[in-house]
Amino acid sequence: MPSIVKFPYIDDYYQDIIINEFKGIQDQARELSIRYQNKSGTTMTPDRILQFALMTVFQIVFGLTKSGVSSLLASKNAEKIRDYVERMDKKFPGGSTADKRMGQIYEVCKSELMGLAGRVQDGFYTTVGNQVRDAFAAEYRSKRCAMTPPPECFIGLVAPSKLFPDLTVEERGILIPFFNAKMYLRAKRISGTAELVGDLKTPSFNGTMTFPLAGKLGFFGGPPGQNAFYAAFRDLERMAVDIDEILNDKLAHLEMFDLSVVSVDSTNVPVDNRDKTGSIGTGSRGTFFGHKSSIACDARCFPLHCELDTGHRSDLKMFSDTIIPVKDLANRSGEDIWCVVADAAYSDLSVLSQVESMNAVPIVDINPKNSVLLKGLKEKGIELRKFTKKALKAASRDLKLKIRDKLRSISQKRGSSLPVDEKKSILGSLTRLVGERILLKGLSTKELQTAGQLRRELLAIRRQIRLSGTPYEKEVGLSALAYGTIEWLLIYSIRGQNEGINGLLKKRGDLIGDGQHTSWLIGRKTLSSRHTMDSVGIKHVAVVKFIVTGQQDHFLRVIHNWRRSKRFFCLCVLIIFCR
Repeated sequence: MPSIVKFPYIDDYYQDIIINEFKGIQDQARELSIRYQNKSGTTMTPDRILQFALMTVFQIVFGLTKSGVSSLLASKNAEKIRDYVERMDKKFPGGSTADKRMGQIYEVCKSELMGLAGRVQDGFYTTVGNQVRDAFAAEYRSKRCAMTPPPECFIGLVAPSKLFPDLTVEERGILIPFFNAKMYLRAKRISGTAELVGDLKTPSFNGTMTFPLAGKLGFFGGPPGQNAFYAAFRDLERMAVDIDEILNDKLAHLEMFDLSVVSVDSTNVPVDNRDKTGSIGTGSRGTFFGHKSSIACDARCFPLHCELDTGHRSDLKMFSDTIIPVKDLANRSGEDIWCVVADAAYSDLSVLSQVESMNAVPIVDINPKNSVLLKGLKEKGIELRKFTKKALKAASRDLKLKIRDKLRSISQKRGSSLPVDEKKSILGSLTRLVGERILLKGLSTKELQTAGQLRRELLAIRRQIRLSGTPYEKEVGLSALAYGTIEWLLIYSIRGQNEGINGLLKKRGDLIGDGQHTSWLIGRKTLSSRHTMDSVGIKHVAVVKFIVTGQQDHFLRVIHNWRRSKRFFCLCVLIIFCR
């Protein structure tokens, strides 16, 4: 970081919050000053020492150098903080004096200064975020005009000490502005780091040249160079798994996710066919198969856990690594997993047995594997799905949600100790009840007759499997919900949301690169961390959306398309028509 701040800028609102945080530690800082005076035998007064102590805390909190603090406070863009420090001893210290004294105080009272700086750091970022989110939410819900949340809304969602518990206060001070910038990049759907740096380096001329967006994100000395962003983002990506777990716990605390139905899906990112330099075949890099991403999502499409491996690893081998962290999350949050949904790639006895060992019901597409009976069952189910899918598409969203709401209410009443056989029975009865209503509303009389005939033929094949099928055929073909029926599709259709998450992460460029050269050069471990960091960004923005709008769904919408709660619109309509 440059020793001298060239483009200082701290918003007046930020300065007021910093001063309030200083007031909160002023008594402790004064005691520290007296102890330093006694230890060092200096002739400086405690008030003079207090000035240097506050400047040192300021330096630590925001990741500045001693010279950077002096040049920042000497500018006209941090006058409030300068005046507050000056009032401690009636005169603001010069740059060379401040550098010398701040270093001396830091050496003698390092641990105490770190404690004070940690309090100021947590207080500043959480106060900025909470106040701006609350203010924006109040205006957003009371005004009918469209509004886009400001950058400050995406700051301080989690206190820095909780977000980066393994880092020192100084390290957090340097890294937090970059984390804020990373979350802003995700919120604004900015295509890449270069574009983000371009936005941060957009100047404003108001007497002097400043960079307001950079200042709002915590870069009080102006935006760093592009290479600093790439280096900091790599550091953040290495901590992505821990941050992801923290945000999962945040979602659990806010009761935002729905683990009643969990879906697992994978996306294979193959090598670009235009790449003729060794990625395909046995060139200089050997055989390279691209990468594969495996993601577990909840019923509301939150990406709960991401795994990334080489493209030659099968979906089955990645399933366990993907689903176990979700089960751990369910145990920590007290949620109960009722169903695990997966496509035909997971149609295997090992997957089915693992899901049932989690006390959950597997809802898996069928892979016939040269079985005539399973092939006939799947073909008949596909015919039936043409009708059930049409009916489900026409059904109201509230009716579809009714099943998951009921499952959660049962779990709340009876706990997570329901045996899997009882869950299968409850699930079958509930989906049948809702499914019949959906079919009656969504299909014509003739279509109902055809669908009924196909259902009877499908159930006949299931009876045949029960009588003469192999163990594999019985396990796959006699699932709790008959394949292709409206009951099965009501639960299985959630997998489509998981495919959407896969597609979104894939389009972000984290996996694809340019012709797979990037993927090969960067390597799987780095890409895996980057992949998880993208998941962190999705959940971070979703929590902000929930706080602002009060809505738990449609969190993938871009921020200028967020919707207000239905109650607000109903109230507006009622007022307009009752005038």
